[in-house]
Amino acid sequence: MRRVLITGAAGGIGTALVRSMRERGWTVYAGVNRSVLEGFEHDSGVVPVRLDVTDRRTVERAYEEIRRTAGGLDAVVNNAGLMDFAPFTGGGFDTIRRVHAVNVEGPLLVTEAFLPLLAARRGRVVNISSEEAKAALPFDVYGYSKRCLEALSDVQRLELAFLGIDVVVIRPGAHETAFLDRIRTPVEAGAPGLLSRYYLAFQELAGAYLPASRDPRDVAETVCRALTVRRPRRVYEVNVSPMVSVLALLPSALHDLLIRLVLERRVKKKAPLERGARAP
Repeated sequence: MRRVLITGAAGGIGTALVRSMRERGWTVYAGVNRSVLEGFEHDSGVVPVRLDVTDRRTVERAYEEIRRTAGGLDAVVNNAGLMDFAPFTGGGFDTIRRVHAVNVEGPLLVTEAFLPLLAARRGRVVNISSEEAKAALPFDVYGYSKRCLEALSDVQRLELAFLGIDVVVIRPGAHETAFLDRIRTPVEAGAPGLLSRYYLAFQELAGAYLPASRDPRDVAETVCRALTVRRPRRVYEVNVSPMVSVLALLPSALHDLLIRLVLERRVKKKAPLERGARAP
């Protein structure tokens, strides 16, 4: 029987992952911050494991627990993630550090800890990224962290190939997760003066142009495919927004100009800039 560890198993995509893996007969070690996983209380094939991906001690305890019962893993799916947005200049440092700890350091810590169990079965590592890793956006702490995660995945893929372990990136588009709720107001973010107007414009534009959320089961099915094909691709994209794909293809100068013009237009529409003030 195949065995998989899924971090962030209580979230929307996480729950879909657990369900899809169970339908295929896998034993699922569900990384959660509780003793049971809602909806799977009576499923003996789902084993909740207390796991905080930012806490080395809980990761090590989870490793020992799974080692005693499983002896090896066929896959680790680094799904736990934190979505947040803040200015990178002025008031955003704590947010950036917190998101980076979960979205980048967490997968690094978990993969490192469970490497012996993966190596024992020549397993695979799946890192859940985001379409936002494809194109830079201002204030997008989440996208920044996912770009870091994809860079980490590239290095892991090269290193772990010597152990027969594949590393795969899944790049989903917008799904049924809390997106706009994580965009803080300019006051909460601590953005200085003029910059806060651009942050507010970004907030409004994100709400206006974010595509309708899609079913997270699409992501789960793609993960299952990546774990079962003989030779997985390096990156799988799932329901990525065409707008994001276009932005990613633009030359850097044109990309930057377009983002700046769109935000400046939005800011001026809301309220004229102060006399003498210039966009940052």
